[in-house]
Amino acid sequence: MTAAPTVDPPPALSKLLSGLQAALRGEAAWAAAVLGLTNGFPTPYYLAAMPPP
Repeated sequence: MTAAPTVDPPPALSKLLSGLQAALRGEAAWAAAVLGLTNGFPTPYYLAAMPPP
């Protein structure tokens, strides 16, 4: 029987706060929801580049 391969964490994960690291390593559905929502909204730069109606 072979052992499961180890996976190195992404390098950016070590730069995050410890509480956020724990949330991302665990099964945190709220973290996935927040990240999904923030990635779905347009940035202020995009909104500022839009011409006025």
